[in-house]
Amino acid sequence: MKLWLFGSYSWQGNPKALLMYMQKHNTQTHEVWWVADTREEMKLVKSLGYKATLASSDKAAKLFARADVYVTENFREKYPDHLNPQAIILNLWHGVGLKHIELRLGAESALADGIVKKYVRNYPLYKNNLKFLATSEVMEKHFMEDMPLDEKQIIKGGYPRNQVYRDPEMRTDHGALNFIDDFDSVYLYAPTYRYKDVNGSFKQLLPDLKAVADKMAEQNGLFILKLHPFMLKDPEYQQAKAEYANHPNLLFWDDKYDVYEIFNKITVGIIDY
Repeated sequence: MKLWLFGSYSWQGNPKALLMYMQKHNTQTHEVWWVADTREEMKLVKSLGYKATLASSDKAAKLFARADVYVTENFREKYPDHLNPQAIILNLWHGVGLKHIELRLGAESALADGIVKKYVRNYPLYKNNLKFLATSEVMEKHFMEDMPLDEKQIIKGGYPRNQVYRDPEMRTDHGALNFIDDFDSVYLYAPTYRYKDVNGSFKQLLPDLKAVADKMAEQNGLFILKLHPFMLKDPEYQQAKAEYANHPNLLFWDDKYDVYEIFNKITVGIIDY
């Protein structure tokens, strides 16, 4: 029985989707656990019927010591002290290859110090234990240019989050989002993050939210606003959220739900990169 451990910064993304798939299809050969950063997250995952433990617990230390694979979707700043030195770290990544990331952000990036520190600290793991998922040869080339990866570390395949939720039984919202089916068209607005000058950025991106809301009402449309976590505290966004909280054609996305679970309901995706 192989032991696979999964974790991210919340119950989300590719690690979540792959764990759910393996729990459904591979229980005869694999034991799978979610390693949560918070007690609330651990309780949530357990309530859905999956094995979960707290990252800081003795249980997690014992699991990491004998883990065959540790599945993530980031280059984490810190890895468990008790991680089996022979374990594979499988990085499924969390975004798309349309912009520079990690080391290719450059020394002028606001994230540069943190990136350099984690690569220095974790270089032996990145070099000896890491496998990285790339969805195509183009993405393989892109990621190898931006990160310290070589061809032997690349696994080619599709992102679990884009495939697993095609099975309606994999939904975890217990029907809370079924109302989306009542609309003739569904727009997902998901701009990329702003790290600097966040305050006021929402108003620049959507200067007339009322016009958007009125247009949605005319065509029985739903406009979903899903901002990057860096942008959620923007006062302009908070004001709009309070003002339009009960508007029937606007939905300010609650990150307790996984947006990838409702991708099959999206008519139009709106991004800005």
